[in-house]
Amino acid sequence: MGGVSRNPWPLLEKLTCPVLVVEGEKSPNKEFVDLPRAVSLLRHGKYKSVARAGHLIPMQKPQEIAQIIKEFLAEVI
Repeated sequence: MGGVSRNPWPLLEKLTCPVLVVEGEKSPNKEFVDLPRAVSLLRHGKYKSVARAGHLIPMQKPQEIAQIIKEFLAEVI
């Protein structure tokens, strides 16, 4: 999303598969990419913010991430 060689924004609405986007509440990348906006362009997108987490969420909150993924898969499978 932050690359300059390609513009991914027009492609997001073409995705038809379920997509889970997880972002740390304190991620420094928030100033570069608007993930809630990106998810709003997805047909079957879900956005989840993880409280008190930065950019490396799976390392910081592994159990919480596992639970978020399990819940998402239960919804889409």
